[in-house]
Amino acid sequence: MSVPSNSSFDRGSRPPSVNATKRGNSIQVPGVVGGGSADKQATVKNDPLHIGDTILLFSQEGNGYVYANISCNRIQNICVWPAGLSQTDPNLPNIHCACYKVLNANKYKAQNRLAVVKQKLKLQHGEHFESQLNDQDKRSLKTAEKNAETEVKENASDQERFEGQSVLYGAHIQLQHVFTRKYLSVNSSFTSLLESTNLRIDLTESNSQNCIFKILPRYRIRSVGDEVRMNDQVKFESYKTEGQFLHTSVRKFSDIDQSLNGHCLELNLSASESAFTIIPHFRPRRDNKHKSLLKANSIVRLFHREMECYLVAEGSFAEEADSVVVENVHLRRRKTIQRKLKEPSTSAITYWMIEKRSGTRSGEDSRSGEPFDWGARVRFKHLLTQQYLSVEKQLGQAVLTLIEKRATPDFDRDTTFKLLPVITGEDEINYETYARIYHPITKTWLHADKGENGKPCPYERVSRKPESGASGLSDLAWDGAEVYTASGSTMMAYDDAFTLMQVSDELVHKFNYVSGIVPILKAYLRDRRDGKCLSVPKAKAVSEALKELSMFTEDPNTRQKDSQKLIRNLRILELLVAILKLYKPDATDMRAQKLVCCNCYKVIEVFLQGDSRKNELYVSRFVPFFEEQMRLELNAEDMLIELVRDNPNIVSRFSHAQIDKIIGQLLEMSNAGAKDCRFLDYLGVACVCETKAAVSSQNYIVTQLLEKHGKDLFFETSTRVDHTLPEQPKKVFYLDRSKEWKSLAEVAPSSLEPHLMKQTTSTLRWLQSQLDLFGKLANGNNENAIETITKNFINFEEALLGANDNDLHPFIRSKYVELIRVLFVDVGNNRPFLENLPNSFVYNEVKENPFADTEGDDDTALTGEKNIHFEKLREWIFKVVSMNQTLHCSDDKIGENQVLAQILGILELLVKYGYYDDPKDIKAILKPLISMLDGRNDVLSSESDVKMFQSEGRFKNTNANRAVFAVKEKIMAICDLFFNYRFYLRLQRFVYDYRCLKGEVAVVRERSLKRDPAGQVAVNVESVAFSKEGLDMPFVEEGIELQPQYQKKSVRRLRLPKFISQSDGPPSQLSHLEVQGKKVFDDEFLMSTARERLNHIFEPTAFFEDRDSNVRNHNFVKILLDIAGYQDNNLVTWGLHLLNRYFSSEA
Repeated sequence: MSVPSNSSFDRGSRPPSVNATKRGNSIQVPGVVGGGSADKQATVKNDPLHIGDTILLFSQEGNGYVYANISCNRIQNICVWPAGLSQTDPNLPNIHCACYKVLNANKYKAQNRLAVVKQKLKLQHGEHFESQLNDQDKRSLKTAEKNAETEVKENASDQERFEGQSVLYGAHIQLQHVFTRKYLSVNSSFTSLLESTNLRIDLTESNSQNCIFKILPRYRIRSVGDEVRMNDQVKFESYKTEGQFLHTSVRKFSDIDQSLNGHCLELNLSASESAFTIIPHFRPRRDNKHKSLLKANSIVRLFHREMECYLVAEGSFAEEADSVVVENVHLRRRKTIQRKLKEPSTSAITYWMIEKRSGTRSGEDSRSGEPFDWGARVRFKHLLTQQYLSVEKQLGQAVLTLIEKRATPDFDRDTTFKLLPVITGEDEINYETYARIYHPITKTWLHADKGENGKPCPYERVSRKPESGASGLSDLAWDGAEVYTASGSTMMAYDDAFTLMQVSDELVHKFNYVSGIVPILKAYLRDRRDGKCLSVPKAKAVSEALKELSMFTEDPNTRQKDSQKLIRNLRILELLVAILKLYKPDATDMRAQKLVCCNCYKVIEVFLQGDSRKNELYVSRFVPFFEEQMRLELNAEDMLIELVRDNPNIVSRFSHAQIDKIIGQLLEMSNAGAKDCRFLDYLGVACVCETKAAVSSQNYIVTQLLEKHGKDLFFETSTRVDHTLPEQPKKVFYLDRSKEWKSLAEVAPSSLEPHLMKQTTSTLRWLQSQLDLFGKLANGNNENAIETITKNFINFEEALLGANDNDLHPFIRSKYVELIRVLFVDVGNNRPFLENLPNSFVYNEVKENPFADTEGDDDTALTGEKNIHFEKLREWIFKVVSMNQTLHCSDDKIGENQVLAQILGILELLVKYGYYDDPKDIKAILKPLISMLDGRNDVLSSESDVKMFQSEGRFKNTNANRAVFAVKEKIMAICDLFFNYRFYLRLQRFVYDYRCLKGEVAVVRERSLKRDPAGQVAVNVESVAFSKEGLDMPFVEEGIELQPQYQKKSVRRLRLPKFISQSDGPPSQLSHLEVQGKKVFDDEFLMSTARERLNHIFEPTAFFEDRDSNVRNHNFVKILLDIAGYQDNNLVTWGLHLLNRYFSSEA
């Protein structure tokens, strides 16, 4: 076989791999260790190195391991971590940081091409370039993405194919860092931090020629073409920069006053060679059985099966040395939530790294990652605190605790456990099996403590003391889990069986990433406490690390809650608060400090996103401190708004003193000529919580802010004629600081870029927050706030003009629509009458038309409540929905669709309150609404891909489509209310007919009884006739004179015998009524009459029946069936619900 050389392949492709070779008379088979079996293989001292093996690299010059504990891309710190007193049992905080997977050299050309294309487009169109590309750029990007995707798949296939093949000296390989999943790479743009003549070594996510190294022997006893064996000393030559080798620096990081890993040496690229010993860690099996086996240095949860508790501890290596452990070892039971019963915990407090104890026995090496056998001596390392589980004797009791690693004999004794099977089976241990955990030195078993009554003993927490000054928030408990004590027992209890639960690779990767940010923050905090001046480059680097953490936490492709939970578990929040407390506004490095502190608040804000009450309560104890930093331009306001928003526990404890403090700061800034709208936003979120009003806070803000300082603080707005336009329409104007009236459309045009709306000091942003605060204060029908605002700030005309002005930006229009709702619709004694209609009636008061009292009075609802603005609202809403029967699904129409959904929300309220009671009005508004509901009428703003959009695009759950989905959901909610109304009307009519049939309606009963001279009662057959005229047409006996109101009407006269005994009673059915043995009515007559009557009842309320067969888009059933194909659960649920109601009512 030929020896590979650097010139033997194209630089844009993958270097050739080196396969197994024939040595002497024996053949080395890939995947089988020399002398071992393929079924149960393990790497031993002189085994060959294979593709796919995981190894450690021990630096001979630095007497340490190549180590990288930083996950950030901006800050790189590849170091050589000292081995300590024992090379075979190094004191590594996380051994995964020193593990590297040996890979065959990957292809990289297509991936590099994609990166170049994206960078070019980003320079041309900005950060968010996807929506601004022309057709040519789209094709170019799509082609590059397809080629890169194909290349990634080929690399994965090749790695699987080459796995198990021996690595030969002279071969080109890549080293993938296990902790970060990145590749060891040469950074040709930056020099080494410690040795300026050398290049820097980084970790990178992408493949490139910088990631490829040639592996060479250090001594001549090995030569190019020989197999690389475990424990060989090797050199790594860069493929891109020939003659340059991985090198260990002479100096430490502390020599340049760097706190980050200051006790370590640096790994760089130099012309000088450094030797590295290959230490075996793990070798995968060909049959993949290793995936189900418990391996050394893997992450597990210890789950007590009987009590359904996890063995946990709380704390973090992010804390100072004396406070790493916050809560010692105990058992924790999660709250019982039905949907989570079968899901394992994702909290990092349950994570334990199980490692082999280093000893004299065969296979005992803490660096090993091979599978365990039953009876093996193990150690449990708590991943959060990086301390070991131990059993100590205290007052005669065996207590579970955590201790630091130390190079003493008693450490090994105290931390060594044995895993013993509950059910004897195979020698090797599988995940999810039951095990008993035995401590040999104390001769105790891990045990869940129980009292005399057999119930578990509660664990008393020692942490979570309230933050100083957190009045009103200090008693908020953020964790409601049940916790119990655990200890060592000399008696082996049958029920003390623990399940060894595997933590998924994805959760381990998330933990590694977040924990990889901690050293950066600790180093920064250490420098600040030492009084070191912060340079701008260092501040930018730390800020970039915090930005990466924010982006990782809010990544839409991952579960946000898992990442947020890690920030809480690793106590990163406490680190951020400690950094913020060291901020000094008058320091010389104030600008650099501010840059870091702003990003600290951004991380906290992202941590609070979502609906996790636990996270919000966890942060709430720091609220007084955060409020002190509100005016320091650190973005504390944004974080506080996110914290308080929709949090009932915090809003309910929002004191008047806090409101006074915020108003005071707001007025001070205003007097100084600076208006920060976030103060208004903060007051706004303190007024409303999940649509429920905090009345006390609302009234206090109205009194202390609006009534006392509103005229001076807020912009005055009014409606005026705009003479600059040819039509001279009325527009909304505002009085600026120079006391000139300006059109609101000038500062907030509909074409304004969204990012300009977020400038917190702009006039437009202040106006937006001003309108938003008014809406929050009036929310929940607060009569005091409504009266103050409508009398002094905004009237109905202004609100309607602002909501209807298409020249205004949708953000501002949405605020006016909300003001219409809270100031002029959701007011007074209105109640949701149509939402919960009664199905029972006062029998004697049932009328043919139950709402005859409100006919002809448009401003009166079915409940009797009046709204003087209803007529104008009805005209405006009808005009809006008529003009928007075709919905536009595009990113530039999202704002307009959101406003449309809000307007439909007002329509929903008016319908719910009973203002739409006239069938003509209902049918008129439903026609354009159903047209809007029909997805076949939806269009793209551009003309491209129309057929694809109609067949697929409109159904997808995209940002643009979601705004359209919200509109359709509102329409279906309105339709549901009309179904309620229709059912109610029809039910009332049936009850009224029943009364008439029973002869209990006064107008029909005037001549109901006739008596003969003998006193006998004539038959009661004057039951009402079913005719087109209604229910007032009686059947009468022949010869009886009709009353005047019946004389001109067609009457069916009934011949009856003169007298019939009363005991015979009235007929139970008309079809059974006989006179002299003959039926009075035939079946055909009865059926046709009944149908006429039903049509007479149904016709006025036939809101959804399409009488015009030529209008295809108004086919209600087809529209609802089309809705069922959308990729939105709420939309599909609504569609199926209305289908059910439609056919149920028609049956």
